[in-house]
Amino acid sequence: MKHILVYGMSDNPGGIETYLLGMSRRMKKYGLQFDFISDFPGLAYDSELRAEGASVYFIPAKGKKLLSHWKGFAKVLREHPEYDTVYFNILDAGAAFSMLIPWLMRRKIVVHSHNGSTDKVMLHRVCRPFLKIMADRRMACSELAADYMFGKQGNGKKKALVIPNAIDAARYDYKRSGTNTGRNSKWKISLSSAISAGYRNRRILTGCWIFLPRFAGKRRTRFFSMQETAS
Repeated sequence: MKHILVYGMSDNPGGIETYLLGMSRRMKKYGLQFDFISDFPGLAYDSELRAEGASVYFIPAKGKKLLSHWKGFAKVLREHPEYDTVYFNILDAGAAFSMLIPWLMRRKIVVHSHNGSTDKVMLHRVCRPFLKIMADRRMACSELAADYMFGKQGNGKKKALVIPNAIDAARYDYKRSGTNTGRNSKWKISLSSAISAGYRNRRILTGCWIFLPRFAGKRRTRFFSMQETAS
């Protein structure tokens, strides 16, 4: 069994975390075991991953103690030479700070872009050239995410492999022609007397109840899956 060290899973069970959980399970039939290194205080799906044989390592957060972060990363790689590949799942090029240690220790670095924009624009622009140097293999959840992380994609040797699991926000635009009109007609909802609240099936309903009463007042509220509006 070949072991791959995976970076980028946080303590929030969001899109990246769910993707990595599924990939970890699927890769086993190909003789690959995903182990995880995190600079968050906890790890989403920790118990599920450990139950399936994954090792989990925690190191200090780079945003708070960069030197300790580097030392922790180096310690894991020194103690586990079987990790000749480190798989980074990232949202912006600031992750290049974390890549520095495995790059200096001559590990193969796979970079998977899961985002198409950032509010850390300056950090992203400064770090992106270094990220492109260190990445041995490039992956992305969409063409947009590939261009955002690695620059405009051509047909060169380092063109990113796109695994299309991103959400096309335009498909779920509430104001898209026919979307809100058709749904409100179907459920006999008048926006003057009720509120329509859309969700994308990412556990958003578990946390919104706190804010909903103040938002809706005494008006009726109808929840609908935005998956329905895309068909």
